[in-house]
Amino acid sequence: MLVYSWIAINWINTLRITFVNETSVDLTNIKVVGCEDKTIESLKKGQSKTIWLKIPGDCGVSINYKLSGVDKSEDVTGYVTNENGYSMTF
Repeated sequence: MLVYSWIAINWINTLRITFVNETSVDLTNIKVVGCEDKTIESLKKGQSKTIWLKIPGDCGVSINYKLSGVDKSEDVTGYVTNENGYSMTF
């Protein structure tokens, strides 16, 4: 019971994002910024990658990446908070 409770508490403080490259070119130097900073070296066209982020408190998530050599930035989620963990595809 204690192990199950520990797992459940950790999951409600976690954000799982699956990034899918739906463009016709490879994306490189993908930086996930926000609740927890992570880097994805590249996503080939049609490829996906799932990352798990800890939610330390109120925060948002955005990404910075290169598309055909041009720097781009997008908001992934504007607001997440503890005990409000979820999964999403972007």
